[in-house]
Amino acid sequence: MSGLCDVHTHFSWNNGADLDGLGALPVEKHLLFCIESARTYIDSGYTMCLGAASAAC
Repeated sequence: MSGLCDVHTHFSWNNGADLDGLGALPVEKHLLFCIESARTYIDSGYTMCLGAASAAC
């Protein structure tokens, strides 16, 4: 189903146990993680997402 919206998205959250886990990845790998997160939303039918916060992207 396309046309879904998410107004509280954290593309850069890398499933770390705490906030220190956000800085554990190099910036380049974190960017690739963010891109993969966005791709997952698109593949799931989301056509709009509002990034609520971002660690490195």
